[in-house]
Amino acid sequence: MKPLRTLLHGRVSKHSDHKKFRRWAVLCTISTALAALLYFLPNMRVHACAVAPTEPAYEFIVHPELPLGNFAKGKLGILRPQFARSYLAVAYRYLTDRPLNPAEQSGAIDLWNARLNYRESDTSINSWQAVRLSLPGVDSEKIWMQDGVKYENTNGNFLEYQCVTEDAWREAAHTLEQIIQKYGLNSTLVQNWTANQDIVFQDGSSGGQAFVMPTIYAENQELDALSRYQSACALFYGEYFDLAASQFSAIAENATSPYHALADYMIGRCYLRKATLPVNDPGKLRIAQSILQAIANDPKESAYRESALGLLDYIQARLQPPLERVTRFGDTLEENLDSVGFRSNLNEYTNALDKALEEDFSGSDANFDSIPYPVPDSMTDWIVSFQDTSARAYAHVVREWNANHDKLWLISLLSKTVSNKLSPEVLAAANTVRHTDPSWETIQYDEIQDLLRQGDSQDAGALIIADLHTSGISGTLRNALLSFRMATATTFEEFLKSAVRSPIGFSDESDMPLSTVPDTDAASRQRDRLSFDQDAANIFNLRLPLDLLDSAAYDTILPKYLRFDLLLSVWTRSVLLNNSEIGMRAARTIASEAPSLADPMLTYADDPDPPHQRMDAIYTLLKNPSFQPIIYSGYGRLDRNGAWWWCQDVVSGTNLWWNGDTVLPSPPPFLTRDQDQRAQHEIAALQSTGAAPTYLGRATIDLANKFPNDPHAPEMLYRAVMASRYGCTEDSVKIDYSKQAYQLLHTRYPSSQWTKHARYWY
Repeated sequence: MKPLRTLLHGRVSKHSDHKKFRRWAVLCTISTALAALLYFLPNMRVHACAVAPTEPAYEFIVHPELPLGNFAKGKLGILRPQFARSYLAVAYRYLTDRPLNPAEQSGAIDLWNARLNYRESDTSINSWQAVRLSLPGVDSEKIWMQDGVKYENTNGNFLEYQCVTEDAWREAAHTLEQIIQKYGLNSTLVQNWTANQDIVFQDGSSGGQAFVMPTIYAENQELDALSRYQSACALFYGEYFDLAASQFSAIAENATSPYHALADYMIGRCYLRKATLPVNDPGKLRIAQSILQAIANDPKESAYRESALGLLDYIQARLQPPLERVTRFGDTLEENLDSVGFRSNLNEYTNALDKALEEDFSGSDANFDSIPYPVPDSMTDWIVSFQDTSARAYAHVVREWNANHDKLWLISLLSKTVSNKLSPEVLAAANTVRHTDPSWETIQYDEIQDLLRQGDSQDAGALIIADLHTSGISGTLRNALLSFRMATATTFEEFLKSAVRSPIGFSDESDMPLSTVPDTDAASRQRDRLSFDQDAANIFNLRLPLDLLDSAAYDTILPKYLRFDLLLSVWTRSVLLNNSEIGMRAARTIASEAPSLADPMLTYADDPDPPHQRMDAIYTLLKNPSFQPIIYSGYGRLDRNGAWWWCQDVVSGTNLWWNGDTVLPSPPPFLTRDQDQRAQHEIAALQSTGAAPTYLGRATIDLANKFPNDPHAPEMLYRAVMASRYGCTEDSVKIDYSKQAYQLLHTRYPSSQWTKHARYWY
């Protein structure tokens, strides 16, 4: 079921569209090339493109609001079917009034951090890195790249797993500290062992598969044992499991080796890893099971009995059918567990559920038909039916609601109501949930969405206002309520009040939670600022006529920095639409607020000759690629990675830069018929201008012919060529205008400095 915002505005989540990343990569290439032009294009801002840009996030789709610790404590916010199932399993406990104890909360957070690759919580690897970096001549970058994560590619199927466990990092750090203390920091023995250990961890960190040949120390039993064990571990991490098992067997048979008992356990791990990479092999799993069972049954192996039992449990789970494993771990998760137990069972539960649904990761590819309703355990029954969008799941939810009338199934019912009108019974149940209940935000969100979808804007509006005045609501719910109110605004003032939002965090293109604080200077400036979300930007860009945009640019409802951003768009749009009255007013205001732009803006505003005033405008646009005819969401135009002229799809509305695909949003209720018609007429006119290089190239050639003696003419022709080179438009069109501008520059102004710089047309 699409969220209301998609239904009302054609909105696609801006955190899940990979096309934006491809576009960003192309634009980064452009900005790198533009750096060479800084001398000639002094107004251009160019930034490095080392990583994909992060954007303010106003909602998250696949995970809860940050910090995740709040979710673990029962502050669930808005639950979404797209959430990873580890979050929904925790939510289930709170929705059934069985909150997680502190240890379970810690276990859940540890699992989420591990899955999100938040290494900060792993002190074991930090301890190894600290002692390793204490040695002289260390390549710190190589050490930091040792993360113990291995990647497998089997017939195009990629598997990521934690190859080096925490106890291995811890044991290596302890061993290195011991031999440094005994043999000295600069000892050859220490250096050799450390170099070999780097190879061991390289093989366990997506590195090569290199052998570490043991150094035989006939005169030193301790070093000899260390070296032999290290060599076997290198084979293990390098995935030479048979050779590793053979070396571990030799160590196990040597009663004088301090590793002989551990070696028995490692033999079992060799067979277990061999049995599970790249997929589970039941026959090999049973061999590993027999080896580990012998360790668990042998009193002499007591030091490793508990670990062996844990691996036996792991094996047993994989020998069971997936749905049986789901039920087993699901039942366990409803008990009170310690931190390690909860993390382990939550991990096994979600892995088993993924397998039962025939997918590798939680997402839209799940085969919900593979699980019959009702599911044997109640947790899985709710999670699966909550995520399943089929009619079969809806019927199951209705049956469960009719039988139980509890908030658990109320949430599922509200999330699935599409064409069925909410019954008085359902509405009454939703309205009895107190705002302190973990389910309240989800129920409010879905109830309002359903009411609006069914055309009941009066009841929905009353809930929106009441909820906005409720203290302690999450940033996600507040932004959602503002989005609902904006979509149903009956006055322009109400629209503007609802259009500005506060970011709840910062995210990359995959919707992954980077942090609650920004990671760039631009984001730092934005952290405490209100800004436009994409749904608001879509209305500004594709539904409002120029006079309303102009009005918004002077309305004190909006923060000053947003009004200035609007002014730049209003002025640019007025130039494209030949509305000099609005353009001159905007230019004078821009000049008063931005001294660096005062000269070009006042030159334009004070020019008494309309044709030459147009030349002033085109000259300014050529020198300021960041001027755009649209309003941006998030950071806004001036805080983006680079600045360049607009593309055709920007003014056509098919793609608003990298903010996500969009279709024409529905007209807001406050818009009159006349305003709507004027807006659509203007949008059509903007679309006809094409991309900036096309529009600017055509206009420059025309103006250079009208005003051949204007001192700016040669520079404009040069910049038109550069816009064609670094802007985006249809190849045949931009080549045509680039060639015309180049030829006119070289034939008419052969002695100009701009002619000398224009060596090519593109």
